[in-house]
Amino acid sequence: MPRAIFFIFLIGGSVALSAERALPGEVLYHWKTDVNERLALSVRHGAERKALFAATLAARRMEEAEILAVEKKLGSTSTSMVALSFKRSMKEVERRLVGLKKDGKLAVAHSIESGLEAALRAHEEVLTKLGEKEVAPSGLGAVLGALRSRIIQVELTRSDSERKLAESLPEQPSLEGPLKSAEAAYRDAEAYVAAAGERAGEEAMTEANARLAASSSAIADGLVREERKEYRAALAFYQSAARLAEEARFSADIASSVERRIAATKGPFSADRLGFGTTTPTAKAFGL
Repeated sequence: MPRAIFFIFLIGGSVALSAERALPGEVLYHWKTDVNERLALSVRHGAERKALFAATLAARRMEEAEILAVEKKLGSTSTSMVALSFKRSMKEVERRLVGLKKDGKLAVAHSIESGLEAALRAHEEVLTKLGEKEVAPSGLGAVLGALRSRIIQVELTRSDSERKLAESLPEQPSLEGPLKSAEAAYRDAEAYVAAAGERAGEEAMTEANARLAASSSAIADGLVREERKEYRAALAFYQSAARLAEEARFSADIASSVERRIAATKGPFSADRLGFGTTTPTAKAFGL
């Protein structure tokens, strides 16, 4: 009996390991999303970490779409599955964010919303460029449509959270926290972009650096508004600066990953896939 149990666990572990590399339309993909990821979500401690991990999984769906696009496997079946999986993942994120807000953790929810919006915008940019390069098949249009629809929704909820945070400011608030968050986001993004270098491609680097410049400018504008005691405007600038920095970080890292996969398809080996123990661009940027 113990030997039988050992083999059951061994087989189950092997399937779980193999499933981590599965993509939409493949046999083990449902195991990956319905078993592996649900288990990984359940073992996260605290509502904040669960919501953050759920956001990472939502962005991971777009990483899978990018791999399929590069491998020219974004057919009707896989496209439908990408859209369905992305929809399910986003609903889970929304449910977690609502829970955080009900618990009075509006600032935490806003931080996750802002990071998710930045990640999704970076994926939209990369997927759009894949289409322009004619690397991807026709199914990319449907994926981009679903992605853009969700970006609009995330932007609306993030904007609503910012409005509520601004309304809750006291007459003489301390904006040291938002300022430090914006400055830290800028420093982290600057390091990511510098590390990505030529691996991300010249166009992606140009756009990432433009976002960094906009982030720096927003921090400066926020300091001016805070000096004038225009606290709500200052807060908005700091929030914008942090989001722009996150977009720069995501776009450089994701573009670098996609360029590597494209190069791999032209060589003797197949493109890298998301695997067990692999730190994906989205997870790395989210700090997971």
